[in-house]
Amino acid sequence: MSEYTAHIDNHINESKVSANKFTAVKRKRNVSYFVGNIDSKTTEKDIYQYFKVYNVHLTFVRLYRGLYGSSVKINVPEDLEPIMEDDYFWPENKTYRK
Repeated sequence: MSEYTAHIDNHINESKVSANKFTAVKRKRNVSYFVGNIDSKTTEKDIYQYFKVYNVHLTFVRLYRGLYGSSVKINVPEDLEPIMEDDYFWPENKTYRK
């Protein structure tokens, strides 16, 4: 054991630092989806309520209003991606893409 290593070992033991706390940050990545063919009377609150029924937490919602209908951009955590890409998840006649 070198003198430097012994110094570090003594310092760690003296300060009682837990090696478990010295870890990398785990980033929570989000996935964006664009959903179209939405009734123009739909509100952001309606969108949040729909996803709440399925226990899907939305991290971002932006509603785009058009002349004949609306579309929305939503972000969800990456671990919910399999749910989002299931065709049975979406209401009838809604289109979505990543």
